[in-house]
Amino acid sequence: MYRRLFCLLALLVAPFTYAQLTADLDATLDNADTGNAFWGALVIDLDSGRTLYSRNASKSFTPASNMKLYTTAAGLDQLGPDFSYKTRVYVDGEVENGVLHGNV
Repeated sequence: MYRRLFCLLALLVAPFTYAQLTADLDATLDNADTGNAFWGALVIDLDSGRTLYSRNASKSFTPASNMKLYTTAAGLDQLGPDFSYKTRVYVDGEVENGVLHGNV
């Protein structure tokens, strides 16, 4: 996800032509690796106010953080508020002065 965001940002700061910007953003957003993701993008020239690129710019999206509310509610309902996971961490090295010399 961060790699794709970095690529989008890199496209926006690099010298470009309008046609190249549109083609590069379309190619990045249409990439099959994004699966069923929905993208919204709006690129505006800050000097002129001209829209340079628009894709689903006026569409309303449900933020992922809002969707987590349903998952949390279902978890609380099914597991209860006192449920906790035990996370075990295994290492194959020694810890010296708070530094692990090995692998997690």
